[in-house]
Amino acid sequence: MTQLQKFQNKFPSYEKTLSPKDKELLKLRKEADRIDTHSYWNDKGRFQNIYDKLWSEVPDVGESEDRDVEAVRCMSNILRDVYNNGGCNLVGTIHVDDDYYKFDICWGNYEDEFRFIDNYLNDTDYKYTDPNETELGELILDGQAWGGYNNNDLAMLERFMNLIIRKAYASKITRGTKQRDLTTAE
Repeated sequence: MTQLQKFQNKFPSYEKTLSPKDKELLKLRKEADRIDTHSYWNDKGRFQNIYDKLWSEVPDVGESEDRDVEAVRCMSNILRDVYNNGGCNLVGTIHVDDDYYKFDICWGNYEDEFRFIDNYLNDTDYKYTDPNETELGELILDGQAWGGYNNNDLAMLERFMNLIIRKAYASKITRGTKQRDLTTAE
């Protein structure tokens, strides 16, 4: 038996200790890590031209008075934190007992942004929504629980941005913004 084999027997990898279900989930996550994604963060989003036009309307400081532009601002802030900081400013942990920590969407500005996006995508005026129970919140919490975001998670976040951009684009067209002012991505 080689030294490496002795070491591996003494300290088996964590993968050997996983249940069959967890091994399958780990395999799926590793496969998802190979998926390439286009991102608004690197200026290669699916509707990048429209995003750039909408972003040009975002105020330098504070919230936008335009609901469509505000949705783009909120989602951009969430994407910025995920890409720059691994989403660590979005999620906090609550110590429940000696062996258990609960992940939770951080209170404050991000909590409001999750609520705004949920209300925007569901065509509702302001209603109280627990950000942990929104589809976007669950995606963020799941990524943190697994120790980070794989490319599949990032692609899903980009899809949220795509939905917001498409809705904002349609809203601006309906309100009379000329179509040539918001050119579609090729």
